[in-house]
Amino acid sequence: MPGLVATLKDPKKFREVYRYVFMFAKDSEQKCMPLEVACAMLQTVLKGRPHEERFVEFLETKRPVKVINKDQWYNFLDFSETIAEDLSNYDEASSACKSCLLSWILCL
Repeated sequence: MPGLVATLKDPKKFREVYRYVFMFAKDSEQKCMPLEVACAMLQTVLKGRPHEERFVEFLETKRPVKVINKDQWYNFLDFSETIAEDLSNYDEASSACKSCLLSWILCL
């Protein structure tokens, strides 16, 4: 287990694992992950990382979508790694946020 923890501290390796989780957690016949599964996976994989808790709470209470697609999944990691928790460095004009993520930001 210590080896895995060390591996996940490497941002490149973590990104690989995060992307794999999407493929692992969705039904092999589907292109999207059900919202409930996505929330559980976000809570597991991103526990304690910026925005995870508030984003999952938003998804569970507002339910803006029924599924999370691969682009949304990947974009949330990019967002959580680059945008400060207080959103002080968020620039709406240059952001490539998908609608679900943007809806969440606007609710804050």
